[in-house]
Amino acid sequence: NVVLVLLDDAGAGDAGVLGHPILRTPHIDAFARSGVRFSAAYAGAPNCSPSRAALLTGRAPFRTGVYDFLSKRSGSMHLAAGETTIAALLRASGYQTLHLGKWHLSRRGAGHGFAPPHFGFDHSNESYAPASQLVAAFGGWLRGGRRRGAPFFAYLALWEPHEPVQLWSPPAFRRLYEGSGGDASGGGDSISGDADLAAR
Repeated sequence: NVVLVLLDDAGAGDAGVLGHPILRTPHIDAFARSGVRFSAAYAGAPNCSPSRAALLTGRAPFRTGVYDFLSKRSGSMHLAAGETTIAALLRASGYQTLHLGKWHLSRRGAGHGFAPPHFGFDHSNESYAPASQLVAAFGGWLRGGRRRGAPFFAYLALWEPHEPVQLWSPPAFRRLYEGSGGDASGGGDSISGDADLAAR
């Protein structure tokens, strides 16, 4: 089985296991200790949509049709219909494929692009829900939504720590960072203080 978890806008050192002096990430740390860590790699792009396109296809973003983040100003840009993703390759090899979370490779509401099933995902919720809800949905799929005995590829594309993470971070988590240099009061996520910290 393959579980790919993508954190939106996370920096190269934004986890406790990576030596971050402020962030507390016990679950990510445990995940890193028990799984395979790839620590000498580069993102395909410095922002959202093209890095997702590169991750899923293994190709340079400009070859996929996605060369910048998708927005109202990006015109008809979207993941090209003919692109082959890791999900499509694994599904062809008998894997069940699941996408939960942010897609951000099409703007179908504006008539541009295709849904995750077009690119090899058997199931997708294309949700901007908080990570806690997406992880719970993944747990539910593991317990009752998949075929037992068949391998699976699950792509969990979490919104966090992308701003405005403070909108759905429970107060108990925000309190962990009070006085740390980040804005725990709700004006930004806990990572927003990193630049200030580095400047000290």
